[in-house]
Amino acid sequence: TMVVYVNQETQRKRLMERNKLSKKEANIRIASQMPMEEKVRLADECINNSGTIAESKSQFMEILNKWKIK
Repeated sequence: TMVVYVNQETQRKRLMERNKLSKKEANIRIASQMPMEEKVRLADECINNSGTIAESKSQFMEILNKWKIK
């Protein structure tokens, strides 16, 4: 499994912007999910999505290359 993660503040901010939620609504939605730390711990691969799109893409490509069947 692969998880794409950010810190909780970034997650909240993006959720509020994308879904037009209040801070309270965003917090409720985040609290209803498995904690990000647990998702990261359980995943086979992780991508830190706190940076740029290019940085996330680079991490993804590294994972693809790592798992590439030769």
